[in-house]
Amino acid sequence: MECMLLKKVAGVTALLGAGLASVASLGMTPAAQAATQRARSTDWHVVDTIRTSPSHPSYLGAIVSTGKTSGYVFRWAAGSSYPAAYERIGTTTWKEVPFPGESGERVVTAGATSPTDVWAFSDLTNLGSRVFELVKGKWTVVKTFSLPIDSATVLSSKDVWVFGTADDSGAARLGVYHYNGHTWTRVSRTLGGGYAVSDRDVWAYTGGSVEDYNGHKWMATSLARFLPKDKNVKLVDGVIALSAKNVYVLESDFTGDETAALYVLHYAGHKWSKVAENYGFSIGSLSPDGKGGFYLTAIQHDGGNLALLHYSDGRLAVVAPFTAVSSTEVSHVTHIPGTTQQLVTALTSSATTAYAQVLQGS
Repeated sequence: MECMLLKKVAGVTALLGAGLASVASLGMTPAAQAATQRARSTDWHVVDTIRTSPSHPSYLGAIVSTGKTSGYVFRWAAGSSYPAAYERIGTTTWKEVPFPGESGERVVTAGATSPTDVWAFSDLTNLGSRVFELVKGKWTVVKTFSLPIDSATVLSSKDVWVFGTADDSGAARLGVYHYNGHTWTRVSRTLGGGYAVSDRDVWAYTGGSVEDYNGHKWMATSLARFLPKDKNVKLVDGVIALSAKNVYVLESDFTGDETAALYVLHYAGHKWSKVAENYGFSIGSLSPDGKGGFYLTAIQHDGGNLALLHYSDGRLAVVAPFTAVSSTEVSHVTHIPGTTQQLVTALTSSATTAYAQVLQGS
């Protein structure tokens, strides 16, 4: 699962990799301990499970909810296996449906505005990426890029935003593309992961700054002033816009070989402020919680596992284990429309079985 999230900054993740194992043993100040308090988890329950061998596990990764009991989840496995798609039909039934995936391909994110307007975005493992659309109930490839996709926002079937990676290693970037129902237009060559509220309010980032697109030009804002004044590596790691005047940015401050601070910065329409912090880096997915906050998946400080975190009312906390196995690794989170519930994909394993699961809760 680690390979799903270690994609932001090649140089930084290589630096941190050797230190992850010792992160859990680091001493924390009382303030740091308070910042890492676990959020209470309620009513999480399993709605789907795939059992495979722990030596060759299958993962349930990207997931999208299209209604209270409808949606899609995508399976992948390391190596030369083919991805698969499962459609949610009712409360607990998931049915495998035809999906035109290639060997080694993995769906990294998905989006939808309704049960009939659904999109998936894949990584072709060093061969670029692809965009799939559900056309008359059939998954269809509608675009192929030569570089990887980091994130995407689906505003409608004729309004899709695709964001490449914000890799500061010097590698070529996809940039930002917009689809208007007929053509794909590149609106930035340098920016990476992002989130779109509308065609006149699009957020994307690179390095330690975030930029807002008003439909004509990008306007950059440096966020360095909200972070400690040291020489550590800092980078924007994720952004989610709940509305035009309610934008959150996740920024990592790498404080050495072994750990990283994760800050939540908030834009209220006229100014930025720092509203919370915790420990972690490399954001995987972000999802509105349906009540003013949001969930995110990230590599956390305790053991380097992929964790589920929740931001609400100035507090960023790790969601307490919602399965019987505390070492659960969380991959992706998506909001169920019209509710305060989420769907989460996760992996747990025993000595004999790996369990790729979809869980629902809040």
